[in-house]
Amino acid sequence: MAEVSGVGFVFLGIFFFSLIGFYVAIRRNLLKLSTAALLCSTTTIVSLILFGLTNDRVDDNLALVGGFGVGLAFTGMMITMAAFFQNNEPSTLAAYDAMMKKKEE
Repeated sequence: MAEVSGVGFVFLGIFFFSLIGFYVAIRRNLLKLSTAALLCSTTTIVSLILFGLTNDRVDDNLALVGGFGVGLAFTGMMITMAAFFQNNEPSTLAAYDAMMKKKEE
C-alpha cells in the first residue's frame, strides 16, 4: 500500500466535504446549479490532483489525469442526484395541501 502523508488526507477530506457541501447547497437552493457545478468540479479536481501528488507511488501524470477524470465523474454524479431530488421534491404548498387533505378525511 502506498504511503500517504497527513497532508494527503487533508486533500481527501476537502474532496469529500466539498461534495457533501455542494450537494446540500443545491438541494437547499443556496447556489444556482451552474455555479455549484463549476465550483464543485474545480474544488474536487484540484483536491484529487493534490492528493495524488502527495502520494509517493503515484506518477505525476497519473495524478493529473486521474484527478481530473475522477473529480469530474464524482461531481457529475453528485450534481445529477441533487438536481433529480430537488426537481422531484414536492413544493411546500403542495405538501401542506396534501397534509390538510389527509386531515380532513
